[in-house]
Amino acid sequence: MTVKAIRLENFMAFKDTGWIELRPITLLFGRNSSGKSVVIRALRLLKQSLDYGTEKEPLAFVVDEGVDLENFKTTVHRQELKSIITFRFRCDLVQDINEELIRTSNPIDALRNRINQQLLQARREPIPIDDTPTILDLSVSFAWDQRGEEKVPRVVPVAVQIDCPWEILKEQEQETIFAAERVFEDLASEEEKQIERDEQQESWTWSEEWFPWSEFLKQHEINDDDLHWSSVSIEYENGFLPRLVDLSGKTPRDDPDSTTDFGLVNNLLGAFRERIELFLRSIEYFGPIRPEPRRIYSLDQFEKRRWHSLGLDAFIRFLSEDVDDEEREEINRWVNHVIIGVAAKATKYYSGDLGLMAQIYIDEGNSNFDPNLIDVGFGASQAFPIIVQSVLAKPGSLVIIEQPELHLHPGAQARLADMFIESALSKKPVFLLETHSEHLLLRVQTRIAETENQVPGHLLKLKRDDAKIYFMYRKKGCRCSSIDELPIQKTGYLDLSKAPPEYDDFFADNLLES
Repeated sequence: MTVKAIRLENFMAFKDTGWIELRPITLLFGRNSSGKSVVIRALRLLKQSLDYGTEKEPLAFVVDEGVDLENFKTTVHRQELKSIITFRFRCDLVQDINEELIRTSNPIDALRNRINQQLLQARREPIPIDDTPTILDLSVSFAWDQRGEEKVPRVVPVAVQIDCPWEILKEQEQETIFAAERVFEDLASEEEKQIERDEQQESWTWSEEWFPWSEFLKQHEINDDDLHWSSVSIEYENGFLPRLVDLSGKTPRDDPDSTTDFGLVNNLLGAFRERIELFLRSIEYFGPIRPEPRRIYSLDQFEKRRWHSLGLDAFIRFLSEDVDDEEREEINRWVNHVIIGVAAKATKYYSGDLGLMAQIYIDEGNSNFDPNLIDVGFGASQAFPIIVQSVLAKPGSLVIIEQPELHLHPGAQARLADMFIESALSKKPVFLLETHSEHLLLRVQTRIAETENQVPGHLLKLKRDDAKIYFMYRKKGCRCSSIDELPIQKTGYLDLSKAPPEYDDFFADNLLES
């Protein structure tokens, strides 16, 4: 997957989430209202902003059938309008599963060459070609402009930053490859400020001009062929993804072979844009409220579009009998394992311009009668779409599922974990699971222990590096949420040496009650 980790600052319940790494299996735990869904909401906001963000409204806070965050005030941390919301992406700018979708050249080589020039000047060993790190960070920040264009308050982009988290640059304390910022401007005089304070109304804006800088790209200051930063500005594509603009008109918009400071930064931003867009468009979101079972699924085109927006594309494929024999066999294997039925089959009555009509039956293997999905229990009907979604997940996609354990008994919850693990390891999607299920967690721990200790006879080879466990919580009396990683040891047990006190009784309420 093209994005390896994300980080949120001043977003809803979090002042700073820290880096959240996305591994094949990533679990988010926490009590209700602890902030578990915040990370998911941020990703959904960014995805819908690709299509609905505009120059004047870069972040699409409200979209029909999408996530509804209302506006900047309800989204920024503690509703502090002067705070800046920042989204950070840690990307691998070389590795990619779907290489045909990445069209930009590899700018990492040019960056390594520039870094090596500085290392050689400092009489240090250069970075070898075959040992070049490929991870870089992009940050994009947004703020509230109280005056705005034509004195209409609105959200504006205020900062872009590319950081290089390579150890060799940390040693030199030079990590920022490029940054550009707009300046906060308080519009009121001292007399006006007092009036505004009395009326609890303030006036501020952000400069139209961008101020670029870099900790080690200095070629533009001495090379006449390069473009000086004073002639550089920022514009945005798809709402929130930045690119460089040459205000003088001297530099080609896209030049993959450029070795200038401007060209290097522009190529890096191009690589980020393509990878982040690919990542966000790959998201397959499955919310906590699954479709209620129906005896007959009758979807007109409007409802089909609504189902697509709810992440039910795979379920629509199954209803349309648009699955091959291998996929059908795998779905039935997990139906048998999780729901306790031999197989599931769709009977399509119509699929065309007017919509879709179909039924789902479960083969229980013990009679000539196959009951309708609606007749085999609510838990089965809620688990079945998750099975279909997981089996049909696309390679390289990010599959987000909230509370996959709903309405399932403990054994079925554990078997769902096996399904997620097998799909992640074989088809290469990444699963981001927001859950309260101790049984799902224990199964993940068990599979890791079996793999790390080479227990014979088990087939699911889940390594410690294949999973990340995060616990979200709020300290008593605090309005801010926190997130801590719970590292997994070789034994499968969680390393709780640095776990917060709030974790102590998270799974132990039943023991306390007894």
